[in-house]
Amino acid sequence: MPRYRLDSNVVQMTDCRPDLIVCEATESGPVLRVIDIKASQGLKLSHRIQATLYTLILGHVLEDWGDQRLRVDDPAGIWLAQADEPELFDTRSIRPPLENFLEHEVQPLLERPADQAPWHLYFRCESCPYFDHCRAEMTRTDNVSRLPYLSN
Repeated sequence: MPRYRLDSNVVQMTDCRPDLIVCEATESGPVLRVIDIKASQGLKLSHRIQATLYTLILGHVLEDWGDQRLRVDDPAGIWLAQADEPELFDTRSIRPPLENFLEHEVQPLLERPADQAPWHLYFRCESCPYFDHCRAEMTRTDNVSRLPYLSN
C-alpha cells in the first residue's frame, strides 16, 4: 500500500474482504457501504476497526481504478447475530487513528524482532501462530497475562 509507505518485504496485506458491500442510489450517484457480519451479539471496537479498514481499502481500490462514478459511504455497518438489520456507525471517528497506525506505527512495529514487540496473552491468541512463543515467554517471565480474562 504505497499511500502508507509500507515495505512489502516487511508488511504483507493478505486478501481480505467485507461480508457485504451494499450499493445505494443517491442524488449524487451510487454509493457503496461496507457491512460486516459478526456472530457475537454485542458490537465491539474491533468490529468497527475491521469495517473501517475495509472501507479504507475499498476507497483506495476505487481510486486506483480511477472510477469516478462510485464512492464509498462514511457510515459502515456491523450486522450482529440475531439482529434484523446492521447497526451503522460513522467510520470518520476511527479513520484518523487507523490511518496513523498504518502510516507511522505498523512498519516500525513489524521491523522489530518478535521478542521486542509489546504483547499480552489473551484467550483469542490461541489461534495465532505465535501463541506457543508468547505462552512460553509468559510462563518464563511470570507475566501478568497469566491472570485469566485480564484485558490488555
